[in-house]
Amino acid sequence: MKFHFFKTTFFLMTTVAIASASTASAEAYRVTIQNLTANQIFTGIHARSHSSRSPLFKSGEFLPESSLLFFQSGLFLTEPASVSVPPGATITFPIDAKRRQRFFSLICPLHATDDGFVGIESIPLPTKRKRIVTVLANAYDAGLFDNTESCEGNTLLTSLRPPEECSQTPTQVTLQPNSPIVIHNGIHGIEDISPAKYDWKNPVAKITIQKMSR
Repeated sequence: MKFHFFKTTFFLMTTVAIASASTASAEAYRVTIQNLTANQIFTGIHARSHSSRSPLFKSGEFLPESSLLFFQSGLFLTEPASVSVPPGATITFPIDAKRRQRFFSLICPLHATDDGFVGIESIPLPTKRKRIVTVLANAYDAGLFDNTESCEGNTLLTSLRPPEECSQTPTQVTLQPNSPIVIHNGIHGIEDISPAKYDWKNPVAKITIQKMSR
């Protein structure tokens, strides 16, 4: 397979600026993500506060069309915009929550997978100032591909930031969820992607959410 490679550069200062835009009625929070994997890069962050009716995903269900766009475009220019998080690295950014937005969800694709991602599924936001909620986040399978682990397979996430083993030659991939979201069963060395290098044990990320406003 030839990959559709999206070469996009983001700066943390820009990320913070975008995320900090808020209304007077919004509550302020600070999110910290630590990548606990040995060699998987989080190829973008999409995190947002929301009501109970609008999560980014639900395990056991198909990936919503709105979240499918994150995987299809390779651009995460939303809240808080996109940065990559290397193995072992930690990143902190602000988010805001309006009056009815009492939940937090997050999606971070894993670069050396067909359609794996780090996920937080509708965690309640802390309600008191300086209160911290800590989540140990698992890796999920988005249900978009058959997990061939092959550079010749019809996959997309490796095209956002291809592992060294794979080509970066552009091609177009159409995504269509074909199975419900489940916990990802890891890398097994079926084809080109090495389990010794890229496999993981859950949890894959430590995420903390702290309320900053009163």
